[in-house]
Amino acid sequence: MAKLSRLVCLGLGLGILAVAIGTLSTHPAAAAPGSTNVTVTNTPLPVQAPNSNTTPLPANVTNFPSTQNVSGTVNVGNFPAAQNVTITNPQTQPVPTSDAQNQPFAILVNPTLTDGSIRGSASFPVPSGQRLIIEFIGGNVCLPVTQKAIFAVDVQVGGAQPEYALPAIAEGTFNGFGGGPCDNFAVSQQVRIYADPNSTVTLAVVRSDSSGSALPGLAVSGHLVNTQ
Repeated sequence: MAKLSRLVCLGLGLGILAVAIGTLSTHPAAAAPGSTNVTVTNTPLPVQAPNSNTTPLPANVTNFPSTQNVSGTVNVGNFPAAQNVTITNPQTQPVPTSDAQNQPFAILVNPTLTDGSIRGSASFPVPSGQRLIIEFIGGNVCLPVTQKAIFAVDVQVGGAQPEYALPAIAEGTFNGFGGGPCDNFAVSQQVRIYADPNSTVTLAVVRSDSSGSALPGLAVSGHLVNTQ
């Protein structure tokens, strides 16, 4: 009897176990939290280039090489105050220069031609400590009709005393110069003549005949350069 009871209990246990196994096989297990698959659909975002080819941006140079070629407008943000400048202009296009020590110079002189003389002259001194550079000489003289004239300038430079002849321009016969009809001669000459400090510059008029008198007027312009 006891043996039969044990068999009945064993059969019931196996039946319950079979039911439990069947239940597990017909219901899928729930997914573990945090492991669910997710599908994301992205919307394309607009992108703007920081330096578009259609919109030129200014150049800001902060470290400028000494041999860098530059084209266009450049904003130099780190340029030395004592930067050296190299000028490469050709000889056909020289760079205009100006010397702050140059002093403009101009003077008007009146050589006198007296009756019986063929040469009249007037002089002026060059200041001490300065060299005179004559750049232009202009003026005129009206001589008795048929006489001819030439102009000259004498200077002292480097121990020499050269005399430069200047061509006279015959302008014809004029009336109303105070002495009746006369033949007028003019000079208008660009030059470059040097005169030493403490020297004397002489301007002269030489004519072809000594009769009659005349009062020429000659103007000199240029600049003085300090030599000390």
